[in-house]
Amino acid sequence: MDISGHGRHGQIHNGAARAVTGPEWQGTDTTIGSAPRLYDAVHLHDDDLADAKWLPTFTLSVPPDARSGIYAVRLSTEEEEVALSVVVGPSPQSSSPVLFVVPTLTWLAYANFDSGERHHIGLSLYDSHSDGSPNYYASQRKPTSSTWPDAYFESEKTGGGSVPQMDPSLPGIAENATHLVMADLYVIHWLEHLGI
Repeated sequence: MDISGHGRHGQIHNGAARAVTGPEWQGTDTTIGSAPRLYDAVHLHDDDLADAKWLPTFTLSVPPDARSGIYAVRLSTEEEEVALSVVVGPSPQSSSPVLFVVPTLTWLAYANFDSGERHHIGLSLYDSHSDGSPNYYASQRKPTSSTWPDAYFESEKTGGGSVPQMDPSLPGIAENATHLVMADLYVIHWLEHLGI
């Protein structure tokens, strides 16, 4: 809010850090609850991205009789193809002795973790902004290549980050590890194999 009386109110976009200590903060009040008036600043970053503001270009209707599980929707252009993870929950009438809680919050927390493109497509909660300050926001409204069902996590010595597995016929490679969706698919596959 513009307190000068000129009505030049601002708007914050892209998920800048809010409730940052302002110029009157002296280091004694260490929580916003103890002195909210001292946490009146905003920290803007050149790589803030909470919402890419993309308009829908594709919609999917899940059939009412679809089994619960993790599915992939493959989208392609002439240049590339991408698989996006879709979680289908159980119908209200279904009952099962086992409940698998899909950790979508973890998927978002690690989204684009240590990816070479992270400053362009959005940070994970474990990345730092380009100025070294921590990222506080996770969002599903930005590109998240690390939640693709064919993504694996590269080791630090090969560059790090979640990247798509280019050759799905290859068995697990020692330097790479499954993480997020791909790791959860192992559990789903095992449960399917057992008929659960």
